[in-house]
Amino acid sequence: MQNNNFDIYNLPMAGKNYMKTGLYPAEQKIVDKYFKHDGAHILDIGCGTGRTTAYFSRFDNKIIAIDYSESMIRMARERFPELNFMVADARRMPFENADFDIAFFSFNGIDYIYPKRERLEAIVEIWRVLKPGGLFVYSSHNRFRLPIGRTRLKSYMKNLARGTLFSEYSMDFCEYGPLLTYWGSIWSEKIDLKKSGFKFLDFFGNKYSSSISISLLESYTYYVFRK
Repeated sequence: MQNNNFDIYNLPMAGKNYMKTGLYPAEQKIVDKYFKHDGAHILDIGCGTGRTTAYFSRFDNKIIAIDYSESMIRMARERFPELNFMVADARRMPFENADFDIAFFSFNGIDYIYPKRERLEAIVEIWRVLKPGGLFVYSSHNRFRLPIGRTRLKSYMKNLARGTLFSEYSMDFCEYGPLLTYWGSIWSEKIDLKKSGFKFLDFFGNKYSSSISISLLESYTYYVFRK
């Protein structure tokens, strides 16, 4: 499959689509339940233009935010010049072992790493930079979601025609370009993260709470794992 994700995420249009602020409902639930805001060292991966970074900076936390898109980081620095943003790749991060209390991979960013082998490499790299007992929080697309809504139906029909509808990777046809996207499940994520040394703690949806409802009715699931 052709992978143009890096080029698409460096388009100005892509950055403008990530100018929101604040947390999504599932993110807020996770923060309320698991974050103590007591000076934690937080790594915000795939930070985009700084949506989650700005939120975490409200508290007594030390934050480093990274994204592999120079365009995104440039916009993040313009929006929040007082915060620490840097261009870096989640597969090869310039940090010491056991450096962070929390790694937060924003808004499905881990799903745009291709192929699967490199997605797993990123998970191992995140495990490396987390302290023992550290938290890994991220979201990932649901492979068995129902095609509800115009945008989701469009991607559903195109991938059905391509024969990639239930493949691990297929195209997500968003407004600024087709993104080669990983589609997993609550069960496959538990298996992959366990192999990398993580312990499963929790999962969340923005609207639903049961694994079946989230898997079928929501585009993605939020996960919490512990090193």
